[in-house]
Amino acid sequence: MEEGIFPHSRAISFAGTTLNLPKIDVAHIKGTDSKSVADGWRKYQTGNAGNVVPVLKSLADCYGMNDWLQFLMVRQYANAVAKDCSADDRILLQHFLLANMGFDIRLARTDVQLILLVPFDQMVYARPYLQFNGVNYYIYYDDLEGVGNAQAKIYTCSLPENADCGKHFDLVFNRNLLFSEGRAVERTLTDGAITVTMSVNMDLMEILRHYPQMNVPVYAQSNLSTDFRNHVLEQVGKQINGLMQKDAVEKLIHFVQYAFEYATDGDQHGYEKPYFIEENFYYPKNDCEDRAVFFAFLVHNLLNLDVHLVQFPGHECTAVRFTDS
Repeated sequence: MEEGIFPHSRAISFAGTTLNLPKIDVAHIKGTDSKSVADGWRKYQTGNAGNVVPVLKSLADCYGMNDWLQFLMVRQYANAVAKDCSADDRILLQHFLLANMGFDIRLARTDVQLILLVPFDQMVYARPYLQFNGVNYYIYYDDLEGVGNAQAKIYTCSLPENADCGKHFDLVFNRNLLFSEGRAVERTLTDGAITVTMSVNMDLMEILRHYPQMNVPVYAQSNLSTDFRNHVLEQVGKQINGLMQKDAVEKLIHFVQYAFEYATDGDQHGYEKPYFIEENFYYPKNDCEDRAVFFAFLVHNLLNLDVHLVQFPGHECTAVRFTDS
């Protein structure tokens, strides 16, 4: 354990950056029944757990974290301070912290363990969920011990209809991420006509490796790093400067098609993995939806043309609206 800016602190590494957070007294619960959970919450409310909430919020603002990264930060912090505790202790701590950070995070239990129920603003795939009043709440187990019994019954509590449960988790990146201390890898992409060299934070890319699977347009809407994207646009823009729209678009599509090796997500990752634009500079290969999003980004931002992502069964492409003759 490293000493940080607090008299008693816990340092965790997140996206390659050291985050110093206050240590807290972990509530040890006797079981997963309602009384045990309520006793644990009362211990946190009267103890020092509340001290960490403003620090978590401050770190999220400082580094430009979106809701999902805040969720992961809380999970990693709980895993660190409650490493030697039970899975139920860690889940309860995560629930307390996230609820006090303003999120609609629900607690449920199976016959053997506590679980978290997480609502997202976006549709998420490949993860089981429960539905309450038309809202999907996705199931998350303890990170360290995993799933005790995936087939077990799940028990939830009912909340008053007018209760302020907090906000859902927004998976879009719309803040400028500022993780600059992580391990960096430099990659050069070229098709022989356009060449781009960029450096990416490997630790951040690893965090994004298992990002919740969403519809492709959400990846296109997201912006992880304004500086990163501006640097890409600056390099490419110089190499298409002065070209007519059609010639510029043809040069861009050739770059996007031939600067990367092709592989389906199944072949490369073993699961569906659409990329945020930054991830194209980390993984050695990509596929059609990754190229469609990257191409749309380049065309829209460099040529100021309207673009639309078009999805066919098993394929994704980009439509471009030209404005010259």
